[in-house]
Amino acid sequence: MDQSQQVNQSVMLPQPAAPAQNNSRRTWIIAIIVIVVLILFLPVMGIVSSIALVSLGHSQGQAKDARIESDISQARATAEVYSSNNGTYIGFALPAEMSQDIASQGSKLVTQGLSDSTYVIYAALPNSGKIYCADANGFAGVIQNIRLNIKFGGLFC
Repeated sequence: MDQSQQVNQSVMLPQPAAPAQNNSRRTWIIAIIVIVVLILFLPVMGIVSSIALVSLGHSQGQAKDARIESDISQARATAEVYSSNNGTYIGFALPAEMSQDIASQGSKLVTQGLSDSTYVIYAALPNSGKIYCADANGFAGVIQNIRLNIKFGGLFC
């Protein structure tokens, strides 16, 4: 091998990389960007999550009201079946589970005026502050306050 070939081989050897002086600066820039993003991002996320929690609480209240309404409608249907089988509402009793379910929603189930031809079942709706009432006349709905009307010898919402 002659001298010119040795020079060419030495030139082809990989050169060591020069130390990077920009890495330190790049790291600082990335750190500053991350800090700025966190400073802007965290308060926005806090606001969004607080709005979501308020909305969730309202939805839970509406769900409780809907469950009470459903239970009273079911009680009304049960009372009608009892009356069809026995010819009277006297002796009709709501299942204990229904009263317990309404109590677990934050209200109390009330039955009044059980007679041959009439009854009234109602409970307060904790979310709306109104009352859901069902009676032997076929009414089932939301009323403002419990003002039981004595009409035509019966008790109605």
